[in-house]
Amino acid sequence: MAKKSYSFSSGTLLVHTRQFLLALSNGLSNPFMNVYAVMLGATPSEMSIFRAVSNISGVTQIVFGFLSDKLRNRILIIFISGVISSILWIPISFCNTPTQLIVLLSLQAFVNAMSAPAWASLIGDMMPQEQRGHITAVINTSAAIGSILATLVSGFFINLNSLNGTFIELKVVLMISALLGIVASIVTLKIESKGKELYNKISITEALVDMKKQRDFLLFTTLTFFFSYFQSIPWPLFAITQVKVLNITMLQVAYMTVINSAFALIFRPIVGKLVDKVGRKTLIVVGRSGIFIVPLTYIVATDIKQLYIMNAFLGVMAVFSEIAVFAYLLDITPKNLRSSYMAVYNASLAVSTFLGSISGGLFADFISQSFLRGNLVESINIMYFVSMVGRLLFGLSFISIKERYDKKTTFSKELNEFLSYVERKASEIELEEKSEYEEIF
Repeated sequence: MAKKSYSFSSGTLLVHTRQFLLALSNGLSNPFMNVYAVMLGATPSEMSIFRAVSNISGVTQIVFGFLSDKLRNRILIIFISGVISSILWIPISFCNTPTQLIVLLSLQAFVNAMSAPAWASLIGDMMPQEQRGHITAVINTSAAIGSILATLVSGFFINLNSLNGTFIELKVVLMISALLGIVASIVTLKIESKGKELYNKISITEALVDMKKQRDFLLFTTLTFFFSYFQSIPWPLFAITQVKVLNITMLQVAYMTVINSAFALIFRPIVGKLVDKVGRKTLIVVGRSGIFIVPLTYIVATDIKQLYIMNAFLGVMAVFSEIAVFAYLLDITPKNLRSSYMAVYNASLAVSTFLGSISGGLFADFISQSFLRGNLVESINIMYFVSMVGRLLFGLSFISIKERYDKKTTFSKELNEFLSYVERKASEIELEEKSEYEEIF
């Protein structure tokens, strides 16, 4: 049977357009929200509550994932979620206190959770198994380009007058985000769903019982739960270190985000093809265990340049996880219940990151006040260390999952071929330089 090729049909072009516009909308605003909260006066505990409540919103995906499988009207769910989420940028722009910002951003997170399983299932239906890595990379590349452009532009714009207490530039940026998000939602209405014929009458209880039989799914979800707990511990603390210790500006926040996205953009096509060649498991292990470097960098960082370098590395590791995890979930979930499975996975992730985020800030405050005489920097570094160890150990634990894809080669073989290629190129360059030197003399 001939291998299906991925082409830009009218349907896939609409998917790319939607992702690009949505990334423009999110890229203009999302990277600056944590710093915005700190500038409004948020404490570690308040930052923890903000991240925790935003994360726990994913639990609602169980309901909306089941509705997506039951009603098969994925497009409508995605559209409604997108419009409401985009409109919320308007009141967010007028926040004057951390509490107001936390409440509205948390509400926005709950709204976004409505569409996550429906969108994942919609995209999954469009992908043949042998090209899941490649197609995921191509679609996410569209989003990455939009995000990089938006973040860089807004970083320059917001930085002009971000510290005077009025945040005029940020308000303008958030209004533009709202407009772009609404346009992206309208584009969604034009996408044709491929899963309408898979309508089923299974109840939510029967769906959950079916999941209990899927050992691969249960193991992967369980490991992800523990890994994500340690991953999320420092999330509310990063912005505090950035503002209070390193004194970074909005423009530098934009630079970090752009560096991360740029390296992800460069490696995404390579990793997408690699996932379809060597399978998902190895890249999941590498991508997830490799991000232990993030809290480690925040412990030792004395200059913004160190965060720039770390974000370049993180961009590559994130791509490993992003593509391989999504492809693996598609491999181990039944097509007619995929939204429900994705919803349960994301809900588990939400609970885990809720617990991690809330404990990160609260423990940092507790340790600072109880044992370190108010030394917040040292208590935050302790939480970074806990996260670093947990990320590494539970990242490596994914060695225990089973590969469910008929891989064409191995990661080590691909790596050896790449190193051999680099060695050949280096030798050719050396010979050329030697030849030019001999000609001169």
